[in-house]
Amino acid sequence: MDPEAAGLDNIAWYPDSKVRARSRLGAFLKFCDLASCEELYKRSIDNIAWFTGRLLAFLQIRFDTAYKRILDVSKGFPWARWCVGGGLPRTRNSKVLRRMIRSAYLGEDLGDVSVLENPEAIAAIREAGARTGSTGVPLAGLCE
Repeated sequence: MDPEAAGLDNIAWYPDSKVRARSRLGAFLKFCDLASCEELYKRSIDNIAWFTGRLLAFLQIRFDTAYKRILDVSKGFPWARWCVGGGLPRTRNSKVLRRMIRSAYLGEDLGDVSVLENPEAIAAIREAGARTGSTGVPLAGLCE
């Protein structure tokens, strides 16, 4: 794409084809077997369920319970339901993770952490809490 021909002449830098090919967007295009952003855009508009499925796969978002339908617009787009019937792992739920981080920092019992992808991070959080907890470093706002 020629930046000037596309009306992008006021942009300070435009990535060349090598940079674009190494980008996350470039990797996603290759993953989807598409040649251009324009092709991706058109496909994402024409088939939202396909686009969502490819994006979930590319980002490696895993479900504990597989979804039955990726998109349900039976009540109209304003009430669209995504990944119907699917369930994300509880450890990926931000509320649960926030509670675990807070408990680790405060030295409290976490319960079962065997499903965490990186349980070593909990030990690092515990160590940080032990080092800074008594020094008055505020926890408020960090893990409320």
